[in-house]
Amino acid sequence: MEQFDYIIPFISIIYGIAIADLLSSVYRLVEERQRVRMHPIPFIWAAVCFTAIINGWWAFFQIMENFTVKSAGNLFILSFLPTLTFLFSSAVLPSRISSECDLWMFYRKNRVIFFGTFAAYLLSVPTILYLLFDQFNQLYVISQLVGCLLLILCILVERQWLHWLISLYFAYNIAAGLFNQTLNSLS
Repeated sequence: MEQFDYIIPFISIIYGIAIADLLSSVYRLVEERQRVRMHPIPFIWAAVCFTAIINGWWAFFQIMENFTVKSAGNLFILSFLPTLTFLFSSAVLPSRISSECDLWMFYRKNRVIFFGTFAAYLLSVPTILYLLFDQFNQLYVISQLVGCLLLILCILVERQWLHWLISLYFAYNIAAGLFNQTLNSLS
């Protein structure tokens, strides 16, 4: 067996737990819909998380094709990405439904955890690419920093219209990125 055969299952387990937790939370909300006051913004973020999980997991196949993990330290650094993905995906929707659940109130209460771990993820990607692969793309770093600033804005400002704009901005960007990857793979 090659190194790839050991590391991909390890990383896949973390991403698998993240997607299972996210989908279980969606299921609980649908199942308990009579006791839940729904709000679309957390569902938009849940869709962003879902695509981030898929995109991150797929990116690991490309990473492992071009990189040899030389130490447990390298594996530890690489495991930051799926771990942070799990953390922000777990924070976006409630994992338990109490007697009454207001999704907007849950979102507001958990926004520091969700947006903080999401911002840490956005900062980790270019940092890890630089540390392990010596790759530095200035435009990519700037786009990640803009994303972090928008997430920090979501922590500091509670205006619903702002959360609508930023959630739709992220949904558009991740969807456009996946669409672009699909077009590139066809050519």
